[in-house]
Amino acid sequence: MMKRQNTFLLWLLPLFFGLYSCANVSEPQEGEKEQVEAEPKRPKMSSFKFREIDIQGHRGCRGLMPENSIPAFMKALELGVRTLELDVVVTQDSQVVVSHEPWVSHLLANKLDGNPIGPNEERRFNIYKMPYSELIKYDCGSLPHPYFPTQQKMKVIKPRLLDVVKSVNLFEMKAELEKPIHYNIEIKRLPEYDGRYCPPVEEFVDLVLAAIDSAGIAGHTNIQAFDWETLRLVRQKRPKMPISMLVEETDDPQKDLDELGFTPEIYSCHFSMVNDTLVDWVKGHKMQLIPWTVNETADIEAMLAYPLDGIISDYPNRVMDVLMQ
Repeated sequence: MMKRQNTFLLWLLPLFFGLYSCANVSEPQEGEKEQVEAEPKRPKMSSFKFREIDIQGHRGCRGLMPENSIPAFMKALELGVRTLELDVVVTQDSQVVVSHEPWVSHLLANKLDGNPIGPNEERRFNIYKMPYSELIKYDCGSLPHPYFPTQQKMKVIKPRLLDVVKSVNLFEMKAELEKPIHYNIEIKRLPEYDGRYCPPVEEFVDLVLAAIDSAGIAGHTNIQAFDWETLRLVRQKRPKMPISMLVEETDDPQKDLDELGFTPEIYSCHFSMVNDTLVDWVKGHKMQLIPWTVNETADIEAMLAYPLDGIISDYPNRVMDVLMQ
């Protein structure tokens, strides 16, 4: 690999080093000790000084740019992100497209005649029943996003995975990166979607793996999903491809792992699940812990107090700001 320019090293500093200062905590007074001791213990921030952490841009950097768009991925890379988190679906003509929903969301686009897509009718704009030539007619970046008011608005389309990789390859070449950009790709399959909003599960997995191979990124990609059947098929077909187990909530993580049937490389849960007990369980199974989607500064600081391997955020710039404090 070619050596990067010195100025570009500054972009990677927040990915590898976090400098923390411990807050001064006064000695609890008599009568307060019981309450303090009852609180769950957290690792001290200073104990993870200078640790490596993978900052992942969620859907590129959804807080800053239209989600899952090429401009969002480029912006994330310019910030210093080196792992792009994204979602894939399939069109009628078997194109693997980057999109969170397998339909055109009412939050992202209007109808082609300019009228709004109603929340209750958006599933009629089914990407799986639409050729890619039709899908690219929808502007998915000009509407104000109700949850991300500072998101920059611009006309964007839902890109094919191959088109995203081509743009990233150009960035890598111009920036002379030592290591290739990593891709964290979520396969958006649920059993009830089969044949309606996505291909049957095995066909879906085959199409995604073929697109990854065609793009030349198999060596620096992991697959994630909330669907265990999808993950089992990926493990069967690509035993060496890292897998991330997505979890939103659970009463028993060990039961989930038993149902999956193997131990994946990554445990990726909603950040609200992270505590000392979960950290010990994940590390005991020799998995990486990469929570999602951590956006507020206070939550970012709380998460970085744990020995995480990565953190997924709509605002990767905020994570970097915290690490540089």
